[in-house]
Amino acid sequence: MALRIVIAAVAVIALTIHLSYPTLALDSFSLGAIVFGLLPWLGAIIKSIELPGGAKFELQALEEKIDTARGAAESADQKADLALASRATGITMGAESQADKPQPTLAYLSERYNNVRASLKPGDERTIEMTAIVNQMIAAARREPPTDLLDLLRSPDRGQRLAGYASAYADPDPRFLSELVASVTRREDKPFGQYWGLQAVRRVAEHEEHVPHDVIALLREYATAVPRGTDREYEVVRILEQAGVGAHSSSN
Repeated sequence: MALRIVIAAVAVIALTIHLSYPTLALDSFSLGAIVFGLLPWLGAIIKSIELPGGAKFELQALEEKIDTARGAAESADQKADLALASRATGITMGAESQADKPQPTLAYLSERYNNVRASLKPGDERTIEMTAIVNQMIAAARREPPTDLLDLLRSPDRGQRLAGYASAYADPDPRFLSELVASVTRREDKPFGQYWGLQAVRRVAEHEEHVPHDVIALLREYATAVPRGTDREYEVVRILEQAGVGAHSSSN
């Protein structure tokens, strides 16, 4: 949607500048600007346009590729933040023996996540800080797997749900796949939590030979609702492809 608005705005500006000249005739330049500005909006109903000379634009295919590239880039940014957070944590812990320093628990990290989200403004600083907490949650879950994973996934508390996603990521158990997907697609209300929940879903689904139909249905429903071109759309499409199905139901 943002790309459509930018292209249309550029076309309008170009047309306005052109019409500011004394001659106001609707010439080929004006018509071209209007058509160019409409292309992003016509993409939903026109698959392709072929111009004189053989030049052909596959509008929907081009838009899908742009959305996929943007989502992949955003997802890569999230994973880069995780790597940086992991490295920073390692440097900090290297200053003194880990055996001499108490390790944070999932309960503590859940509260820490909620506090960071509440106290810091949205932006890179908060994202990196929250990503560092995810990294610590994964480490904590590997040290001491929670016995109440279902309670964490069903919790109304965002920090506890994130602890559940980190735990499922650390120890991918197919028995919890349905509840994990339900938590991510139905309960989770923040993009950050949804993204890391999808990371856990992908890990768990890798250990499931046949992903249940109800899980596929929830993921497809989520794929149609999540904003286009986001890291979350990219990840849920990857999960569905990994399961051997598409993001949309068959017409049969």
